[in-house]
Amino acid sequence: MRLRSVKIIHMADELSNVNGGSSINDSIPVSIQQANVTSRSEVYRQQVEESHHDLVNLLTQQMTTILNPMMADHESKFERLARQVERIA
Repeated sequence: MRLRSVKIIHMADELSNVNGGSSINDSIPVSIQQANVTSRSEVYRQQVEESHHDLVNLLTQQMTTILNPMMADHESKFERLARQVERIA
């Protein structure tokens, strides 16, 4: 599963450069610049959310890989203990 961290970093760089220094954007009305920043912010927020979902899915897979064998081992030990208790009783 490939994370979108590169896209997020790129978008963060773009957002930090929107209002910095003098540029071609100085001649664009503020309302258009603000709409552009809002649009980029929404794209950035969506990419962060998608990356978050990817991380949650990856964590879930890793936990399943680790915990399933542990649970199977726990169940077999519990069953063995239950049989021993039955023999004693």
